[in-house]
Amino acid sequence: LRSTNSAELTEGRALGTVTEAGSGFELFVPGGRIRDFGTQFAAAVAPNQATDIRLLEGKVELSLDSAETELSRLMLENDSSAVMDPQNRWM
Repeated sequence: LRSTNSAELTEGRALGTVTEAGSGFELFVPGGRIRDFGTQFAAAVAPNQATDIRLLEGKVELSLDSAETELSRLMLENDSSAVMDPQNRWM
């Protein structure tokens, strides 16, 4: 844990369930972060630092650390997924 509203995952898996009251919780992963808006999501960081994000319910915003452009942000909603490769690009 980084704080009461954030954590870091450097390798392995995490399953998060965040209520509306916890909206804004952030999970930092290599090269980016996941901002939760009252959801249930899973994240897996591989040894090569690729990150797989699966949204089971609700909405999350994914952000890459490499740039502050619209392309560096991705919104996921109900039952969707995204993968960030080790070079911090969406796959």
